[in-house]
Amino acid sequence: MGEDNKGEDKKGCRMSLFLESFKSRIDVQVGILKWLDYEDLMSLKLTNRHFYSLINQHKRELPRKEFYRLRLVVAKKIVRKSDSSKKITFKPDIANSDLFSNDQLVEKWRAAICKSTPLYLNEGDNIGNVMIKLDMKASWFNNENYRFLKLPNIPKSCEEMAIIRFWLKQLFDCAFQLSYLKILYLIRK
Repeated sequence: MGEDNKGEDKKGCRMSLFLESFKSRIDVQVGILKWLDYEDLMSLKLTNRHFYSLINQHKRELPRKEFYRLRLVVAKKIVRKSDSSKKITFKPDIANSDLFSNDQLVEKWRAAICKSTPLYLNEGDNIGNVMIKLDMKASWFNNENYRFLKLPNIPKSCEEMAIIRFWLKQLFDCAFQLSYLKILYLIRK
């Protein structure tokens, strides 16, 4: 494990030094960053504040984290024991975020909570059992490279709304080769 990290650190430092030479030309730096893959960008992002902010400012133009497929699945269809270890359990630190300083957003969240607005609309009885399945690689059988993301379907607090917002924002910043979603947008005036 230590050897791999040293190699990545050296690669990130070399790229950092290379890009430092073009510090005056942001457009040149962004052009160079477009040639890196997602993992290299994340490594470079950790080298210093300049690259952290540069990559964040231009993240829509740069390579994204890629997944093979995004699907909504019903949790009761998941029967293998190995699936339970594939759940994403990371809980973002919402308390230190600036989301709660936006009064309009908090009011909208409270209104959605009072109306019990669901995140997913499902035709069957399984409305609370829907999960997001992210396949890392294409595989027809025995694909062990996947993760499940379980979000509350009917949020009961502003903290749950903030967690949903965090994860949806993360998903929107990814790229997918395939997606199996039936999307219905409800627009209210």
